[in-house]
Amino acid sequence: MFNTSCINTTGHVWTMIQRRMDGSVTFYRGWNEYKTGFGDIQTEFWIGLDNIRLLVMNGYTILRVELEEGSESAFAEYSSFYIADESDKYRIQVSGYSGSAGDGISCTNMFCNNNAQFTTLDSDNDANPAINNAVEWRGAWWYHDGHTSNLNGEYGNDNHGEGINWIYFKGWSNSLSGTRMMVRRP
Repeated sequence: MFNTSCINTTGHVWTMIQRRMDGSVTFYRGWNEYKTGFGDIQTEFWIGLDNIRLLVMNGYTILRVELEEGSESAFAEYSSFYIADESDKYRIQVSGYSGSAGDGISCTNMFCNNNAQFTTLDSDNDANPAINNAVEWRGAWWYHDGHTSNLNGEYGNDNHGEGINWIYFKGWSNSLSGTRMMVRRP
C-alpha cells in the first residue's frame, strides 16, 4: 500500500504520481528509489514505478501532465497510458495526446520518450550506448537517444536539457517551476 494525493481537476478525480514545486527533494536518485518511491506527499514526490504499474494494472490508464513556469501553465493529456513491469524496465507507452503543452512524450522523432525504458543514474536503459542519459540530463526518466521531456531533472537548472523540461513548453534551457503527473480511470 502507498500514500498519494488525489485532486479534483477537469471534473475528474486524479491520483498524483509525481509533483515538483520547490526543489526541496532531490530527484537525482538510483533505481531502487525510483522503483519504490520517495519524497514528501505534501511537497515533492515520486510515487514509485511499482506503484504506478499497480495503478495502471488497476485501470488508471489516462495520464495528465501539468506544467508551470512562473505565471504560465500548460497541460498534456494522454488517453492511453501504460508502463511495463520491471523485467521490461518499466517501458512507457502513451497515445491519444491532447492539450496545450505540445506532445512531449509520444511524438515521433528520435528524442521522443514513448516506448522507452526507464533510466536512472545507476541503471542505464536508454538507446544511447555512449552515455547514460540520466547522468547527462541530471534526472531519471524514460529516455531514448535524448529527450523531449524530463520532469525529473534538476530543479532550477537552466543548463541545456539538465533541468525540468518539456521541449514544446519552454524548451530545453528553461527549468520549469512546477509539474504534476496524474492518472485516472477512463
